[in-house]
Amino acid sequence: MTQTELSRDVGLRQETIARFENGKSTPNEVQLQAIAAITGVSPAFFTKEPGQADVGAALAYRCKARVPVKDKAQASQYVLLLAELVKSLCATLRPPALNFPTPSTEPEKAARFMRTVFGLAEGEPIAHVVNVLERNGAVVLAFPEFPEKSDRKPNRRIDAISTWGTFDKDRPIVGVFATSAGDRLRFNVAHELGHLVLHRNLEVHTKATEDEANRFAAEFLMPEHRMVQVLPEALNLGLAMEIKKEWRVSLQMIVRRARDVGVIADHRYKTLMAQIGARGWRTNEPVQVPIERPRLIRQMVEMKYGPEIIRETANSLCITEQFAEEILKPFASASRLDRFEAGTEPYEYPGGDPNQNN
Repeated sequence: MTQTELSRDVGLRQETIARFENGKSTPNEVQLQAIAAITGVSPAFFTKEPGQADVGAALAYRCKARVPVKDKAQASQYVLLLAELVKSLCATLRPPALNFPTPSTEPEKAARFMRTVFGLAEGEPIAHVVNVLERNGAVVLAFPEFPEKSDRKPNRRIDAISTWGTFDKDRPIVGVFATSAGDRLRFNVAHELGHLVLHRNLEVHTKATEDEANRFAAEFLMPEHRMVQVLPEALNLGLAMEIKKEWRVSLQMIVRRARDVGVIADHRYKTLMAQIGARGWRTNEPVQVPIERPRLIRQMVEMKYGPEIIRETANSLCITEQFAEEILKPFASASRLDRFEAGTEPYEYPGGDPNQNN
């Protein structure tokens, strides 16, 4: 929400809102109540001490197109709000141990190294990418699908973000926005993992770093040594759909990967991509891949607050219960775990006494 939009909704001049934000003026109680009602927070949100949940100097954004600065700022503030929740949870509960080395090497080698570090079966599909990151200490944030007219609705051109948070042992953070394609979400998460591993403390909004993150994601999800065995030279869209069912990646990625590892020639790649485009599959592919939902944060919230998770989360962040419910909804609950196959359930916080950090 911009200053102009807020000023319109609360009936104040834009200059007045700007003075509030800059600390040059203080709203009275009526004005504060009006602003709180519009923004989905409680009046206490504006008077509490600023949170200390640092999420690093820069966020890496995976975007479909050029995104306005104000929309990136909105996404950044949303990350800060969720990071504040995570920080409060980490003060009393132990998250998974960090297992996130950052090798200084080329993308494909780094991807193979991380598969080994994460204990993934060599050359096999990854059943649940989000689950893998959570089990190894990353914080995966799921941004809610707000109603179309909601002022808190994130810009849909931002697919995912990543950064390193310093609120708990320099922990990696990946945020994913609502998407209708599970294969796209998996690639977005692997892409952001590439940024975390390859580009820590580097400028990431360059063509070179984006290309490196894409190469990392491709090797992480579809290792080359296995693809030369799995992908047929006579690849067609029917065969690609069967491969998609097993590897849970998009048809477009399968076709591109086949070309990149030398299984098909460039002219065959162009033919298959043209067929995908002609069928309208570039934005709506057949063979649906389930949406992976992160579990860890909601699991910790459930452990800390018990049955009153909505009310207590709202109180903790000084937001409305409706906003708190919107925040928690995208995360997998105990009754809605994403199970793709035996042994791939999202991370469950170890049972027993949830000891404080020590």
